[in-house]
Amino acid sequence: ETPKHIRVVAWNIERGLKIDGIIHLLKTNPILNKADILLITEADIGMGRTDNRNIPQELADAVGMNYVFANCFLALEKGDIGEQSHDLSNTLSLHGLCILSKFPIQAYQSVSLPMFKDVFNDLEKRLGSRKGLICTIPIGHRTLDFAVTHIELATSATQRSLQVETLLQALSQSTADGSLIGGDFTTMT
Repeated sequence: ETPKHIRVVAWNIERGLKIDGIIHLLKTNPILNKADILLITEADIGMGRTDNRNIPQELADAVGMNYVFANCFLALEKGDIGEQSHDLSNTLSLHGLCILSKFPIQAYQSVSLPMFKDVFNDLEKRLGSRKGLICTIPIGHRTLDFAVTHIELATSATQRSLQVETLLQALSQSTADGSLIGGDFTTMT
């Protein structure tokens, strides 16, 4: 049976620096604890700044959800501005997006977005690109696509729209009954 409501939360968790507090809120907040789908931006795996924890897996385990992680960047430094004061070396050095779902995830696709910023020559040297993550999820008698992305901050509105258009083009190829996109769209200039 298809539920009448599907509750979706989009959240930039800022690497998972405060993962224990995030988990606490997801379990105890009367609105957040009813979420069926979580669209998460800025999640680390094996970064010293987040104690080399696997943030997506910890979130999924804590709230009893399935998940898919899409790596965007291999981080070659300790972190960005304000994230350099720790003494832990990175283990896996992964940073990306994830979708968590109370429903089984049938398929997923990671979509590389056009890049307009050299991320290798920043304070936080990285390899990779911005991405969109699409998960196809059967819910009752319908199949829906859920997508998450984090659009680049240091770009023009036109460049950001090209990143969104790339994700929309990927979604247009789907045979799902519908789709929903969320994430951090960085709408300021």
